[in-house]
Amino acid sequence: TRSPPPGVDRLAIYGRLVNDGDTPVVLSRLELAGAGQVMLHETVMDAGQMRMRHIDPIELSPSKALVMAPQGLHLMVMGLARSPQAGETLTIKATTRLDEVHTFLVRVQPITALGPVPN
Repeated sequence: TRSPPPGVDRLAIYGRLVNDGDTPVVLSRLELAGAGQVMLHETVMDAGQMRMRHIDPIELSPSKALVMAPQGLHLMVMGLARSPQAGETLTIKATTRLDEVHTFLVRVQPITALGPVPN
């Protein structure tokens, strides 16, 4: 993700979520410390306008990746208490319907970044 402009309390996260297991995983809750909400959104065209549609629950099929990219799926983080700065790492906590907790890390890039940081 990129650091948001000053005064903006939201950001979009792009990347891949992969279920390396043998059974489907259903995520029922996403959390980020210091944020009001984290939701999966899909960008859709509606009556000639781009809109975001909330997707819930988030289903991850076995051995498949959920790809999040601009103009498509993305995690929307809203209600940030402070703006994350370039170089920081955000920890997203994902809880499944079975109350299993998984975490994943997101690197914050400069606001001027044009794409993902290579691995």
